[in-house]
Amino acid sequence: MVDEESFRHSIDAALGKIWPELGGGPRHTPELQAEIAGLYAVFADWLEEQGDDRAIGYRWMAGHRKYPRRGNESWDWWGFHGGVDSQPEDLTSQLWRHLPGNQLGEAPVKDYPTPESGERALCKAIRFLDIRS
Repeated sequence: MVDEESFRHSIDAALGKIWPELGGGPRHTPELQAEIAGLYAVFADWLEEQGDDRAIGYRWMAGHRKYPRRGNESWDWWGFHGGVDSQPEDLTSQLWRHLPGNQLGEAPVKDYPTPESGERALCKAIRFLDIRS
């Protein structure tokens, strides 16, 4: 039987392939981005079957190929003015402003202790703004 912990393990393993070590640069290959998007999409379907409203957020992350960036001791979302930039961790300023959490210093970044907590924060912002696609 599939459970949330199984999905979490698979998602975290895929994110670990993007940032295999602290201080190392990301490895945003199209294959890894597609793997993470696919995991998010399947997880969104499973969440929907469970009646979990995070499904909308994970479906959005899958469709836009967005996932948090690994920092030194955190997982981060970055905010940029205008449209969504090319990096997976870059969000529109509207979405970023509605993320739970506080901005760190001058940089437009909000950090979370785990990938899951960053994803949950983005799901909350997406639900609050009622974003469907």
